[in-house]
Amino acid sequence: MTPLQDKLRDALRDTADEIPAQAPPLHLHPQPRASQDGQNARWRAWAVPLAAAALVLAVVGASLAVTGNLTHQPAATRPQAGPGGVPAYYVALTSTA
Repeated sequence: MTPLQDKLRDALRDTADEIPAQAPPLHLHPQPRASQDGQNARWRAWAVPLAAAALVLAVVGASLAVTGNLTHQPAATRPQAGPGGVPAYYVALTSTA
């Protein structure tokens, strides 16, 4: 055992008689504290989720701005079809065998 563990064990033995066998009953007050009136509590109930949503939007916006994808770029257009209705880069391979 370390000296610290020995000191803690001795201190707990010395104070063991002062600890009651059963915990005292817990009395909870049904009314909110005086500093939290109804209007203030309602405002806080809405402010926390709104602040969290604003923070998420700010993080998403910042990440898009950093990556450079803040503006949506349209996909490249398809090449125009040739006279036969197939793309201009189409090549037909035929076999004479």
